[in-house]
Amino acid sequence: MERPSGSEVKEKEKEETDAPPPAPTAVASYVPLRDALAAKWSSMGNGREGGLRRVNKAAGAFLLCAAFETRTGRRPLAADLPELLDGIADAERDNGVKPGWLPPSVVEEHVGRELGAGSGHSASPAVAAIVGGVLGQEARSIHWSPYDRVRV
Repeated sequence: MERPSGSEVKEKEKEETDAPPPAPTAVASYVPLRDALAAKWSSMGNGREGGLRRVNKAAGAFLLCAAFETRTGRRPLAADLPELLDGIADAERDNGVKPGWLPPSVVEEHVGRELGAGSGHSASPAVAAIVGGVLGQEARSIHWSPYDRVRV
């Protein structure tokens, strides 16, 4: 059996390193916001382990408040809370979820966050999580190279 010469080995290694990287096997795609807001609540659990019972109830509260805002042209206030709470059963039935899926306390808490506890500012945990994640990734990419270990 003949062993390849050093130049043949180097040539083969060069060919292997010049090869293009493998194509990605999965591509992430996102639903447009307009379509997501128009979807029925019962579809929020599709393709998710545990189905609808694992969906955060704040999503239903947000969609209920968004429907109120679309209907009235303004954000819900504390005075509108009884109207929102009365509309929970209808919204659950219209969106194909079991009665009692959206607890009134979640809607009350969401409207309270929208009011910003009287400060004139609103707080949205979902937006804060997304912005915080993006900022965290940017800070990490500025301070560390991709090959450094992140020390916790």
